[in-house]
Amino acid sequence: MSLWYESFYDCLGGCETKEERAKCILRFLAMPVPRMWWENALEYGSVDHTHASVLQDCKKDLSDALENKDKFDFALLVALAFIDVDYPGAEMGGGTNDATIEDYLEKAEGVLEKRPELRNLGLQVREAKTWLST
Repeated sequence: MSLWYESFYDCLGGCETKEERAKCILRFLAMPVPRMWWENALEYGSVDHTHASVLQDCKKDLSDALENKDKFDFALLVALAFIDVDYPGAEMGGGTNDATIEDYLEKAEGVLEKRPELRNLGLQVREAKTWLST
């Protein structure tokens, strides 16, 4: 298991509320590791099923935590990797993070406006069949 996955699951395990869990997910999706996933997907034209599975699980968790479930989709979650986070503690293993859920989603929406090609990756993630969904 990679350091990113290990740190991600440690973060999720330490969450006491749905909001904390949502912020953990958003923070980790905004890191350099997911950016590498999506840059590779753009270069090769297809999304890795493991990465699609991670995003599908994250979307399910976020749906449980967010009141406005229609506010986000897979393209928005892909775009998180390109938001160039400048929040204190946003780096892997960092401390607290003062960014709100809305901060993350707003920045990701801005990325999608500039990078419409990420929408195609979101569609691929949505349509991906993973070993969990077969």
